Amino acid sequence: MQTTLRINDEIYRKAKTRAAEEGVTLTHFIEEALRFRLQHTSVVEAPWSLPAFSAGPTVPKDFDLIEALRQADSQRDENAIADLRGER
Repeated sequence: MQTTLRINDEIYRKAKTRAAEEGVTLTHFIEEALRFRLQHTSVVEAPWSLPAFSAGPTVPKDFDLIEALRQADSQRDENAIADLRGER
């Protein structure tokens, strides 16, 4: 199947470089990454429940939870791929 994706420029450049280093096409590299993610993603059946506290430090007003979660997710993926390659 052929499709069009919008990918962050930096991620695209990193993926294209890594694919070239590994001697595979970008398509193959992305398919491999998607297969890995699909195999290693657990399904959460219930919504997350976070405890609430009435005292303690507050979160800075400019804190971006969505961006923090994206970065954590990206780092987890990079670590898992590095583990598969024996780089860590």
